[in-house]
Amino acid sequence: MVRKTKLNNYYLEMVEHSLYVPYYDEEGCIRVLLPKDYDKEE
Repeated sequence: MVRKTKLNNYYLEMVEHSLYVPYYDEEGCIRVLLPKDYDKEE
């Protein structure tokens, strides 16, 4: 469990998305760094 502090706003997490790319006719993979609380509503 991570304690809620102001420093936690600076921690990033790797999120991997796979999507179909017609140009290559195969699945592509994209990795993005997002804040841990990006998909949570405060």
